[in-house]
Amino acid sequence: MDTRAPRPLLLTLGLGTFTVSIAATTVVPVLAVLQRQFGVTAGDTAWLVTAYFLVASTATPILGRLGDMRGKRPVLIGTLGLFLAGSLLCAVAPNLPLQIAGRALQGFGGAVFPLAYGVVRDEFPRERVPNAIGFLAATPAVGGALGLPLGGFIAEHAPVAIIFVVQSALAAGALVAAWLTLPAPGDRSPGRVDVVGAVVFTAGFGLPLLAVSRGGTWGWGSPVTLSCLVAGAALLAGWAWLELRTTDPLVNIHTFVRRPVLLTNLTTAVAGFGLFGTFFLLPQLAQIPVSSGYGLGLAASTAGLLFVPNAVVNAATSAMSGQVIGRWGARAPLLVGCAIAVVAFVLLSVAHGGAWQLVAWSCVLAVGVGLSYPAMPNLILDAVAKHETSEASGVNTIMRNAGAAAGSAVAGTILAARTPAGGLPSESGFSTAFLVAALSGVLAIAIGVFIPRKR
Repeated sequence: MDTRAPRPLLLTLGLGTFTVSIAATTVVPVLAVLQRQFGVTAGDTAWLVTAYFLVASTATPILGRLGDMRGKRPVLIGTLGLFLAGSLLCAVAPNLPLQIAGRALQGFGGAVFPLAYGVVRDEFPRERVPNAIGFLAATPAVGGALGLPLGGFIAEHAPVAIIFVVQSALAAGALVAAWLTLPAPGDRSPGRVDVVGAVVFTAGFGLPLLAVSRGGTWGWGSPVTLSCLVAGAALLAGWAWLELRTTDPLVNIHTFVRRPVLLTNLTTAVAGFGLFGTFFLLPQLAQIPVSSGYGLGLAASTAGLLFVPNAVVNAATSAMSGQVIGRWGARAPLLVGCAIAVVAFVLLSVAHGGAWQLVAWSCVLAVGVGLSYPAMPNLILDAVAKHETSEASGVNTIMRNAGAAAGSAVAGTILAARTPAGGLPSESGFSTAFLVAALSGVLAIAIGVFIPRKR
């Protein structure tokens, strides 16, 4: 174990995961501004979100595996370098295609999570691992919540490029801190890079994720959407067959079909579906004009501020969750957190007419997320060998991203189906979408109860 103090190391890792998390949502409030700036359609600017999630989801397990093989320090530093390059490109891009390319480079930052989990497991005393993982696992929700008001404020008071300047500054700070504090590579998992498996996985997972992200625009029954889904499913089946017959596979399929790992990944995907669908819904609901009879008529920056209490509560609850996990295991916080999230979704569905209600129910949701999200990577770490940490955590991260993309797409589709031509979404559309999120929480509980207890 490296002699450097765990606290500076944990702060470095937290800065990296926070930087990547906040970038996922900061761009959402400025999509309409970019649409006007570049003279493109809403479907065109949506690629700024789609490209980010596509690369984040497909590159994460590949870079996680490389971290196990080549050492987590060089791979994590390289990942932050790609994210920084993407942020700088977005800041100076004169057109939308270059900005989409920059967002794709930022997507490589998604691999920071499994690599950071691996560093914690390698370098921290065993009794401190649950708390440290809980701290890092809270950053997707905290960073995602803070990204919305930050993006909204900048959209109203400054050029959009400032968003990416801020992200570049955060990434540069994380890169320097990583260079100074990350320990030299320790134990490595020998083997070669499974290039063929990486290419097939990227296509097989990327096509369905693309269909889910763009299905609302293309049409869920369109030939393009259906072709992406069918081709992706076929490629993933072929990829699994290939990995089982490869000496040094990208992903050890035998590990991921084991009951604890498989059920935790399924629970993660379903839980992510509800959470990120809500990130999509709440700002829209707050900005609907008061004349609609149910909207709050808030500006983008003010609507985003509704998420600040959510982030504070989430951070506090995540710290508590880490302590609970360290003492009693991760399964109970996962189930309790999902149950609390279901209550929050139901409350949002039936009572959302005032700002205080949106703040209160989103804080209830933050308690549920703060309990459950740190439990997921801890369950993975409990179930896999040390040399598989980054690889297994990478797959768990893409399951969360896949659920997030699907949740946002389904929420958008529900609203679109309840929106008259040239009008605003109906209130029933929001209520239905929140109920669907509640059902996803119930399903997460139904799967999670079968995760074996840690002995």
